[in-house]
Amino acid sequence: MASIARAFPLLLMVFLVGCATTDKQISRTPSTALGHPELTSAHQFIQAELEQHPGKSGFVLLNSGEKAFTSRNAMTQIAEKTLDVQYYIWDSDIIGSILINQLIKAANRGVHVRLLIDDVQSGGRDFGLAKLDAINNFEVRLFNPFEDRNFRVFEFIANMSELNHRMHNKAFIMDNTFAIIGGRNIGNQYFGVSSEMNFRDLDIITSGPIVKDISKSFDVFWNSEWAIPIQAISKKQPSPKDVQKGLKKLQKYIDNHKEFPYPVHSTQEEIYQRMNATKDSLIWANAKILYDDPAKKIDTDTGYQGIQPHLTKLANDAQDEILIESAYYIAGPNGAKRALELHKKGIKLRILTNSMATNDVAAAFVFYEKYREELIENGVELYELRRT
Repeated sequence: MASIARAFPLLLMVFLVGCATTDKQISRTPSTALGHPELTSAHQFIQAELEQHPGKSGFVLLNSGEKAFTSRNAMTQIAEKTLDVQYYIWDSDIIGSILINQLIKAANRGVHVRLLIDDVQSGGRDFGLAKLDAINNFEVRLFNPFEDRNFRVFEFIANMSELNHRMHNKAFIMDNTFAIIGGRNIGNQYFGVSSEMNFRDLDIITSGPIVKDISKSFDVFWNSEWAIPIQAISKKQPSPKDVQKGLKKLQKYIDNHKEFPYPVHSTQEEIYQRMNATKDSLIWANAKILYDDPAKKIDTDTGYQGIQPHLTKLANDAQDEILIESAYYIAGPNGAKRALELHKKGIKLRILTNSMATNDVAAAFVFYEKYREELIENGVELYELRRT
């Protein structure tokens, strides 16, 4: 036993040296968003409103789990050409399973589905994702995947600087005409159906010129060296029999959850009733989408500085107030100083963030709490969400 203990550090070192992230030079076929969305029924549905608000985009908040689910579900059912879907987390629970099943149905009727998810929580799911990728019109890529598919902790320790580089983007884009972006990942707790814990979250459904910009951001990530096709990752490639077996297992899992609280199967009339309600609620405004470069590296040669300069400009242009709602708000010394400057200019700064009781990332709360008193002293109206 003592000899094993003495040898363990050497064995661990050998293991860590052998770890490396997936080769980003692997071949991949580039693709882009739908080029002529004006030919789709969805675009024709919204065309009159687009003409009435030239250059502007329409927005509706999705502030309930049911609206967030039914909106995504409807998009899978009425899509004609493309569904581009990008998430940090996609759980294999009932929410995740239903939406995957709906994406499969869309692919089966000829819709081109591109699914890009971060690899951070996809451990043990390579073969299942490979089955999806084997379906006609369905492509799956993982963002910054771990090289070792079994011992992720050791690899993370060995290559923390690169493997800590994750993709938090969340987008659900239909026919390059409608898009949902916001805070929700895909999983029960993000849609209010978990029996254990649910997050309070917020999305926006939008249509107009901003959707093409959202699609552009998706394309940038999809075609980047960080997005690796699942067939290059999975050690086992599925046969047609494997795919059919997986589809039956998925359907059985869904059928066993008859208590699911939200409508899944809707008639075309019901879907368009919801769409009309959404269309009538749209708030039209000029808008701009901000997103990181996939590499998240400041580049002085190209002038890329991330999104921080844009946020700074927004703060500088404020005349009356700035409202911030953020699950993880860490001001840092510069943020606290900036809050005081805004207060002296007469700009009201109101912030809503998580309390210790509602925060699911303890480290984030610790670093936020460090500057809490200073923010209040510097004139910030600071609010924390209570557990319900």
